[in-house]
Amino acid sequence: MNVESVMTRAVCSCYSDDTLNRAAELMWDKDCGFLPVLDEQRRLVGVVTDRDLCMGAYIQGVPLWAAPVSSVMSGGPWACSPEDDITEVERLMREKQIRRVPVINGKEELVGVVSLGDFARSSISRPARGRDDGVAVTLASICQPRQGSTLAAGSL
Repeated sequence: MNVESVMTRAVCSCYSDDTLNRAAELMWDKDCGFLPVLDEQRRLVGVVTDRDLCMGAYIQGVPLWAAPVSSVMSGGPWACSPEDDITEVERLMREKQIRRVPVINGKEELVGVVSLGDFARSSISRPARGRDDGVAVTLASICQPRQGSTLAAGSL
């Protein structure tokens, strides 16, 4: 099974020169805690989490509106392609202890994100590989977007 079969396609993103306030606003409106960060050509250049925003602003001693996303983002993020096998991406997530991986095409353009939640939801329909299905069901439930929230945004 490949990443394309489980990834989330409608992904909210921001730009490296957006303010932390703009990123926080997007996360609040879209009920997410992670944004891929794009450059002017819409290529993936980093990722930012809600924790990055809070801790970055605190450490810098600046308000969210006074700092760019580039000041707190993780640059050179781990990424995968839609054609990658999901077992390899699962391995990457375990080894690097990351919860979400941006999915990019050959031009380094963002085409989606694959998350623990995506894997959990897809694992319910996949044959068990020596795991407790109760854990997969619980993880899938926890990772389900809240009622009324949408991940779609005009930034993809």
